[in-house]
Amino acid sequence: MDQKEGAGHHKITEEATRKLFETRDTIDGIGQQEYFQQLDEGQEHADRSPISSPLDWGETWKPHWMAEDAQREHSMADPNLSPEQNLQAIRSFVGGQLNNAHAAHSASRDFAALDGDGDGHLTSTEIKSGMGNEKLAQSAAYLSRELGTLEELSNDELGDENDGLTLKDLQKAEMRSLGAATHALEDSYSSAHMFRDTTDPSDPHARVEGINVFNPLDEETTTGVAGGAAVGALLGGLAGALVGAVAGGIVGVGSDEDMGTHDHRFDEVPVDEEGRLARASDLAAAEASAEMLSTYYEHRDDDDAAAHQAFADTVASFYQASDQGVSVFEDNDDPAWQQERDERLNATNNVADYDWVGGTCEEEASPTASEVPDSGQYDSWEPEQEICE
Repeated sequence: MDQKEGAGHHKITEEATRKLFETRDTIDGIGQQEYFQQLDEGQEHADRSPISSPLDWGETWKPHWMAEDAQREHSMADPNLSPEQNLQAIRSFVGGQLNNAHAAHSASRDFAALDGDGDGHLTSTEIKSGMGNEKLAQSAAYLSRELGTLEELSNDELGDENDGLTLKDLQKAEMRSLGAATHALEDSYSSAHMFRDTTDPSDPHARVEGINVFNPLDEETTTGVAGGAAVGALLGGLAGALVGAVAGGIVGVGSDEDMGTHDHRFDEVPVDEEGRLARASDLAAAEASAEMLSTYYEHRDDDDAAAHQAFADTVASFYQASDQGVSVFEDNDDPAWQQERDERLNATNNVADYDWVGGTCEEEASPTASEVPDSGQYDSWEPEQEICE
């Protein structure tokens, strides 16, 4: 999903938070809105890019051939792995983020015991001392590994964050990890990332039928770059070639809706006039995230073995292969992928409001999700477009 204001991941995370708080008033002393803001910051961090975060680029913008391991962070495939290996890598990432959150929470509970001088900052010396205490050893080992990263998380010191880590750092680390797990799980309900069984798109446990591959420099784009560079070189030498390559690449990207087999149309999240989620699969994403987070809070005070097993079991339930198995789709010229994509673009239960291609804004030319025919005459939905009255 995208990070569009008032929609995208933000809206799904907001709905997941609402569901999570149906059975609780506060979590760690904070209410629903503040919790949502912290979780949403964590999930949005997973999508940082050179544009959104110039000082911390992250890897979300990188294609599979630049960052193979990053694909699992968005429930996408590394084409060098088998379908089952990809599913397991994604499960391991999501479950691992819950394990990281659990470690941060456990360290928070042990903070006072580790803080020898009681100044509210854990130094490397205090953490090392905790290694010799059987009850504190696990937390101390985690803190020792992550000290440099943790103490930079919250801006709670004047100047450089070098006085040691604080409780605020650990609390942010917990929410950052929960956000990463939530982001990856939500992504898996976008058909840009995964193809799930569409029998009941509102089912958070719908089985996985295919995993897509992110590659901005696919055949259309590279062809555009090459062609633009050639034309530019003829008109303006080296400088012209560079300009032409950029222009050609932009044209190539725009010539189709997908980047590899990642079709960005599925990543837009339609909302209704009240600002509520309008697509069944997005509601399933919110339901799944709420279920995962509920499991986390039910087990976060368990010991490592019990907590990790509970997390792994819950995550696995969202990433089960279909009875026909799972395909990894890398080529957007593959007829099998095109058929799966088109079925979902035209599915009455998966995509909300469509544009009439070449049509006029009339009531009969503005089908709702329950009216979209099986033919391909509607090629894209526009959640921000005003629906004909």
